[in-house]
Amino acid sequence: MKAAIQVYYKSPSDSDVASIAASVVAIAATSLASTVSISAIRNQYCRSKLSTWVKCKKFSNESSHPGLLFVAMVTGRCGRRAGPSGTEGDGSNWAGREVELGKKVPTWNPTPHSEPQGSIKFAFLEREKVPEPGDAVQYSAGKLVKGVVKPEMDGVVTAVLLALVFGGGLFLFFLRGRKYSKAKVAPGWNDPPMSSDQEGDLYHCLLKEHKEGLCPVRAFWWKGQHVVSICSPKSYKDTENLCNKPLNLFKKDRLHGMRAIQNVNDSVWFDRKSRLYRCIRGDNLESFYPVFVALSHEVVKRWATMEQIEVVSEMYKFFMKVIVTTLFGNIFEDDKGIEELVRLYCNCKLQEEAKYACDGDTWTSHADEQDLKALQDIMKKMLNSRRNSRSDLRLPLMDELLEADYDEDEIISHLIAFLGGYHTTTIYTAWLFHYLSTHSEVQVKLAAEIEKNISDDTRLKRYIQTSSSYLRQVLDEALRLSRTAPFIARYSPNDLVVDGYHIPANTPIIQAFGVTLHSSEVWDHPSQFDPDRFAPDGRHAKRGREFRPFGVVCTRRCPANHFVYHLESTLLSVLLHHHTVLPAGRCENIKKKTGITTIPAEALYVKIKQR
Repeated sequence: MKAAIQVYYKSPSDSDVASIAASVVAIAATSLASTVSISAIRNQYCRSKLSTWVKCKKFSNESSHPGLLFVAMVTGRCGRRAGPSGTEGDGSNWAGREVELGKKVPTWNPTPHSEPQGSIKFAFLEREKVPEPGDAVQYSAGKLVKGVVKPEMDGVVTAVLLALVFGGGLFLFFLRGRKYSKAKVAPGWNDPPMSSDQEGDLYHCLLKEHKEGLCPVRAFWWKGQHVVSICSPKSYKDTENLCNKPLNLFKKDRLHGMRAIQNVNDSVWFDRKSRLYRCIRGDNLESFYPVFVALSHEVVKRWATMEQIEVVSEMYKFFMKVIVTTLFGNIFEDDKGIEELVRLYCNCKLQEEAKYACDGDTWTSHADEQDLKALQDIMKKMLNSRRNSRSDLRLPLMDELLEADYDEDEIISHLIAFLGGYHTTTIYTAWLFHYLSTHSEVQVKLAAEIEKNISDDTRLKRYIQTSSSYLRQVLDEALRLSRTAPFIARYSPNDLVVDGYHIPANTPIIQAFGVTLHSSEVWDHPSQFDPDRFAPDGRHAKRGREFRPFGVVCTRRCPANHFVYHLESTLLSVLLHHHTVLPAGRCENIKKKTGITTIPAEALYVKIKQR
């Protein structure tokens, strides 16, 4: 079939050469790693060059023939092609110069390729429909009819590719060696065990070792183990891809079990994450919205009748009911069952918290064991209730666990693990209410924004999903100041350089973001409650690595972060729409007790008043 042909030739520039060199290195590495044949490497090499030099042009008004519509001319002389009458036509007179846009080249019938005269043959692109004047040619390497290096060039190309891969490997190895040779030993790494084994709770050990944020990387002995702690944004960047937890750092997790999602690593953890994280995110989280609203109205109505509210105990009951209703299935006839579940979990959690204090008190009585068994029995009842249920209401977490190939003991471990999120959220909300009750100016500003944005349920839903609101600033500042979960631990199976310090493989690395959240090196007036520090024009508007309340690691952060934001936003919006939160009892100089979470050392009381 006859076709109009346009030709564009360009001699390679320095940028072209650099681009080709980069392409060759990338293609060679990919091809060798996947054991692709040398023939495939040649073709990829050729297509890289073509993609560098081919320029898409617009068709001239005379171009009206379908078929082969474009020829790319590359290095050297052009390959021979058959002319219109079937005779050999040499296109070498086109090489080395540019052809004007719109110039029509004589049409000809393509025949099977003859041997090329240059290093690369023509490349053709096929188009099924007749192009309209002004259409742009679409180039795709996948549609190349042919484009191969001359057979006598095979050995040269192969040698070049292998040399580039080998040279690149040596270069990277050299850089890696220089990196580790320049790395410093972490301060405290060479201290003998007995002289630096810390006493007291872990958070205050971290605060002491880091000198309240002035020392970003610090090594010390804790409970007989050599650990490294980090607290700077740069060190968080260097460790944000570490997923595995050092499970031997603390004693056996008897509350959640060693098969719970937070106590597994490697492929097992990735499998559990892919199944369970989605249960409280995305569309599933959207489906919880009516429950959030209904339970928020219910608890605010009850609080309005109380003279004072003991915040921690009330929040325990509220959030336990939310978790049970949305994720487990509420099997209780009234709230007394919820209260018993709260009691059992809190007693067991206190024993688990004790592991993070150096006195070592943990699971010391028979009553503790009985509480754990009773908690597990309730989880089994919920599981069996869901197995036998014919309800169409979906419970994402429970249903996902039942559909997975897990035995009952593992399912129970995962259910109790998700209760751990309820515990942390409860403590955080208690601090949030405390800060709001003692900062009336923040509450007035927040109430005005809520009043403006929640005239109906649809607008309320959009409002709580907004990340740029003053409400989100308040929530984030409460997260920062309360440092509810002050640290987490990870490890690397390989040697690592963190903020310029060398950390040997398999060393537990404690990410002490609780220290960072209160560091004067990072925050202005860190002990003050100031939501405006997160304002759109503020220094911390982007919530950089200095603000990691849900964990440093990108892939293994707390799975409930979005859940918490949505639930807290709903509760505050419903509460402050018509009420004001006021302090009740002592509200100054409240001390904090830090373990796995940072809890108030004494009871916190507030009251609400209708506006």
